[in-house]
Amino acid sequence: MDYEVFIDGVNLGNIKKGIQITDRQGAKADDIRLIILNDENLIVKRGSILECSFGGFSSGKMNVDTISSNSTNTQIGAISAPLSSKIKHTRHWLKVRLFDIVNDVAVNNGLSVFYQGVTNYYY
Repeated sequence: MDYEVFIDGVNLGNIKKGIQITDRQGAKADDIRLIILNDENLIVKRGSILECSFGGFSSGKMNVDTISSNSTNTQIGAISAPLSSKIKHTRHWLKVRLFDIVNDVAVNNGLSVFYQGVTNYYY
């Protein structure tokens, strides 16, 4: 099956050799593993945006997270971010103590808190 691969908007054309796409359900991130021929004109770095499309399917924008190469090939790994990581979480507190703020943040992120030598200031 013929497919197109773009890195930072540049079509890789004939330098691609192989691809593996993992489409995970739920909150787990999808990933792409790509093997291309080395090309001195192509600069790939962590954080580059990779997209793949074929037969009406599009991977969407994936973030390059791993790069390795040998004398002839470069292997590129890219991962999608879970939707929950794209949501900005903001919150404000008025007339509360420091420990109240710390406890709220800890509970919302599944963390526990240990206080040692900290003053519980009022804000």
